[in-house]
Amino acid sequence: MPLLATFTAAIRWHPARSHWQDLDLSSNNISRITGLSELKQLKKLSLVGNELTKIEGLDGLTSLETVQLQGNKLAQLDDAQKLAKLPCLRTLRLHDNPMCEHPAYWSAVRRMLPNLRSLDGEFSTLADAAAVEGDALAEIELPEPEPWLKGVTLETGEAGAELAGNEEFQKVVTDCKRLSARAHSLLADCKDA
Repeated sequence: MPLLATFTAAIRWHPARSHWQDLDLSSNNISRITGLSELKQLKKLSLVGNELTKIEGLDGLTSLETVQLQGNKLAQLDDAQKLAKLPCLRTLRLHDNPMCEHPAYWSAVRRMLPNLRSLDGEFSTLADAAAVEGDALAEIELPEPEPWLKGVTLETGEAGAELAGNEEFQKVVTDCKRLSARAHSLLADCKDA
């Protein structure tokens, strides 16, 4: 009998099941999410390192605040939209899934799930971090930014070549944005410690 089927049967008779708040089913070769609908008070669900190819079976878990699905086989970026039915969801980990290789992964998930505070361990925007009441980041005064390439001339040998259209430049910009979000996440972690 598959592990999740065994677990589902165990949920049915477990007397404290309605009070569970944290459930870790990581590394169990689970390929489909079923049988969790009775766990109405569940706040954290970890299904890390399984064989999941779809996000399903979480609709009734409206108390979920944290969902960890990293290290599975989730390939369809649209699957993240199914998590929009979870009104309390604030932390989501999807990294190490094929869907994360999509060039619009970060922005698409943020649009689908605008209430997320953290995606893959990173604060989604500085505004999210600053929105926390009494947040030290909100009090930091930053100087006006200067253009990075002010006074630099790009010579590519090609007539009409533009730096902004360069694929490598776009990749660097994307990496900078991710590093910036990660830095803000680390600052928040230091503040909480």
